Amino acid sequence: MNSVTIEKIHALWDELSDFELSGSDSSVMHLLARLTEWVGACNATWAGALRMHGRQADDPLQGWRVVAGAALHPISLQSDDGKHLAGVMEVWDRREIDPSFLLPLKAVGHFRTYSLRRDLPAEWFETPFYQRHYGFCGIYDVVLVGFPLNEDCESHIGFYMREPISDEMIAVISYALRGIKWFHRHLMLGHGLLLAKTPLTPTEHKVMQLLLTGAPEKVIACQMGLATSTTHHHVVAIYRKFGVRSRAALVSLWVNGQKYK
Repeated sequence: MNSVTIEKIHALWDELSDFELSGSDSSVMHLLARLTEWVGACNATWAGALRMHGRQADDPLQGWRVVAGAALHPISLQSDDGKHLAGVMEVWDRREIDPSFLLPLKAVGHFRTYSLRRDLPAEWFETPFYQRHYGFCGIYDVVLVGFPLNEDCESHIGFYMREPISDEMIAVISYALRGIKWFHRHLMLGHGLLLAKTPLTPTEHKVMQLLLTGAPEKVIACQMGLATSTTHHHVVAIYRKFGVRSRAALVSLWVNGQKYK
């Protein structure tokens, strides 16, 4: 990488650090948009993965499950741009194991990049699975980065390519994503992962984002169209999942993240 590219990445890191604690959804969209533009991808996704305890010994996914995610462009079964993504996740949820599902398990626990073209045999690209979920809409390759937060929690970001991607561009992605462990942690925390006993529900996620802005519970209730009592119930559930007793303690998980490495 040249000095201009490195400076662009450092500027991106500065932009991400300017987002408020409550802005994890906006910040990940900003990151995906920037990197997608740089590498020429047609879409990008973020996924938070957990290794579930009590898993069966014969589980080929070793207990790993995708429990949160976001996409730069909407994932819809009705659109060609998103059908492949939604379809892949449906197959994943049914535990119909395709060889591509096993790629994230290679070197699990270590920072890594992997891709369909680089890590799967040429014959895989002739399979019905590839044609059904990628080939039909022109997805040539998917390049992903795995970032471990601990032995049971990882952040993965993927880029969907209609053209081959160079090793140089993969190096750009790798450098940009490896230097921001704090950002991956914020993403996971924002979805109730990493520290919470169980992932947040979609409603709890929205309530927590507003909690982090400092908004009173009555204001949160009004903005979300909920009863005050219902909102308080969600707040208590959020505190319980994170093992804290106050909003200040919840915020400190972000501010004092060093001890949670």
